[in-house]
Amino acid sequence: TILHHGPDGLHMPLASAADRALLIASIDVANATCFKEEDKQMILAKVREHHSSYDEFNCALKLHLLLEPLSYRVDIEQRLIRSGSTEWNFDLVIQWEASDTRALCVMGEGGTGKSTVSAAMIREWQAT
Repeated sequence: TILHHGPDGLHMPLASAADRALLIASIDVANATCFKEEDKQMILAKVREHHSSYDEFNCALKLHLLLEPLSYRVDIEQRLIRSGSTEWNFDLVIQWEASDTRALCVMGEGGTGKSTVSAAMIREWQAT
């Protein structure tokens, strides 16, 4: 997936550094499971085609996940779609942007929309 689609092709929600560490430690393409055995064999054949061994593939994927974090483009797009009918008032943000303050802190409990408003702000500033 990464080979053909770049980091946007590998989309997994990882809540913390501990989640990422567990994921990286568990990578073992030869022992991965698939719903269909023929799918697994096709995937393993592609791995052998592009890498000299399963271990080389495992190491390359682990290194990629450590050095190039996953893209959040898909997450941002989904949040913007879900909030498409929301009318945003960025007056306070515009005031902040014009000020000498270098940081803007978006605070709130889990699930209250911090990521959604951040995505909307990114869209707003990319449009201008």
